[in-house]
Amino acid sequence: MIKFKKTLTKIAVMLIFLANVENGLINSALGEITKAFPTANPSLVSLTSTLPTVVMFFMSFIVVRIVDKYDKKTIVLVGLSIYAIGGVGAFFLSSNIYLLLFTRFLCGIGAGLATPLSGTIIAELYTGNEKATIFGLTNGVASIIGTLLTMLGGMLMMIDWNYIFLAYSVFFAIIALIIYALPSMPPVSAPKMIQDEAKKAAVKLTGSQIAILSLVVVLVYLNTLAGMIGPLNQAIYITQNNIGTPLFVATAFSINSIVTIFSSLVYGFLNRLLKRFVIVFSCVFTLVSYVIFLASPTIIGVVVANVFAGIALGQFMPAIQMLASTVLGEQYSAKSISVVFGAMFLAQFSSGFVSTFMGLFGNATAQGAFIMGIVLSVIMIIAFTVYFILSPVKQEAVKNSKYSV
Repeated sequence: MIKFKKTLTKIAVMLIFLANVENGLINSALGEITKAFPTANPSLVSLTSTLPTVVMFFMSFIVVRIVDKYDKKTIVLVGLSIYAIGGVGAFFLSSNIYLLLFTRFLCGIGAGLATPLSGTIIAELYTGNEKATIFGLTNGVASIIGTLLTMLGGMLMMIDWNYIFLAYSVFFAIIALIIYALPSMPPVSAPKMIQDEAKKAAVKLTGSQIAILSLVVVLVYLNTLAGMIGPLNQAIYITQNNIGTPLFVATAFSINSIVTIFSSLVYGFLNRLLKRFVIVFSCVFTLVSYVIFLASPTIIGVVVANVFAGIALGQFMPAIQMLASTVLGEQYSAKSISVVFGAMFLAQFSSGFVSTFMGLFGNATAQGAFIMGIVLSVIMIIAFTVYFILSPVKQEAVKNSKYSV
């Protein structure tokens, strides 16, 4: 019975991250949403996809403030409840584009509260190779279920376009699982237990720690940006170069998703082998994918490039969470993970403006975006390598067994 409860706890922890990977669900409905609101400004329709990411970015800073004051389980449950209400609520409020955007705003608030804590909770419950394995499984499992949700949404859209939002009902089941399986995780009240003011000050971030966290945040932002350029510009690239049909575009994205899932599932093994340099490994594969895209504008080239990109993405997400959970030590893992997630959310949003930026240099094409991806990847390979060589490895404390997992 205890072993079964532990398994359920792991599943519950992994499913929290699902709120960050369901973009495919709403993106698959953008065409139908455009038809439903023919007089609406196209930018408003696009906001149904991008607004949650913008809100999630700002929410990450709120999470930093509240994570040391409230039970993490409570924050997650509040976040996922808002997220589920916003998701399903869109079904009932789909008659007006502004009401629809309001529901997407709620999704952003909910996901912004819950998603950053997925890594924090994993870091607090597990340690060593088990933690690395669960980080990898989290990304893989969330990607699999996210894909299944998109398929479910597609079938629901056959009834009517707004029925796709009923797929968010799944999150009510996830909430029930978390209520049952996830242990209460109240904030550590160490500062209240320390009466000496000098010791109280010692728990605050020092200037050097802030500098280290800032550096990691910048690196994560740039690396996420480098990884997002490909998916956003791939369809345009295939069309511009007459490489394949829309069916091939969909196939290419599917190949990327499948490889990402399998790559995530073996992250634990690669982490044991390469340690922190898994991130460098991810950057190298991202670089190779862009080089192949540009060097071989053919069907085979696109397929191979997506394989490399999928491997890179599958390693990047869990590796970044591992880095964030240890960069300042276990005491500050909740804050550092929340801030790093904020950088990732910002990169996801700003990646849509890469082509506009490259247009300033006269190359506002998919090829120009891929060139920028190559430049960023090279910078990241060098920067992360130097950082890992110069920075000491944070040793994890022996895991406290108070959560019994």
